[in-house]
Amino acid sequence: MTFTRIQLENFQSHEDTILELDPGVNVI
Repeated sequence: MTFTRIQLENFQSHEDTILELDPGVNVI
């Protein structure tokens, strides 16, 4: 369960990074 929890946290962090990069890519 701990491993799954870490995976979820990493996924959310990765999702936030994609959201931050998307607007930049669209502007370019």
